[in-house]
Amino acid sequence: MNEKIKLEIKNLNLACGERIIFRDLQLQVFSGDKVIIVGENGIGKSTLLKLIKNFNYSMENTMNINGTVSHLPQTFENFGKLTVLEYLLREINNPNLLNLWEEKAQLEQAE
Repeated sequence: MNEKIKLEIKNLNLACGERIIFRDLQLQVFSGDKVIIVGENGIGKSTLLKLIKNFNYSMENTMNINGTVSHLPQTFENFGKLTVLEYLLREINNPNLLNLWEEKAQLEQAE
């Protein structure tokens, strides 16, 4: 995969029973791209993001990811006491960012 391509999807097919969610979906996202997925409720926007985030090796001929993928759910019931930023920091799963955030919180409490 080209180093500038961060996400590439080729011929992705997904059906739920008789209902076709995706047929031959093609997508390339390059470094620096901003992507917006727009559509009516129930057409598969969140499903696509979950598939990308939970990418598994059985899909390696269909999807290539060169980077980190995070997904912010539509509802907040799983956040607990976390703020949106704290949730995203955990989703990104970057220990350095998480440590900096926790150090900042400790410094604010100490003041």
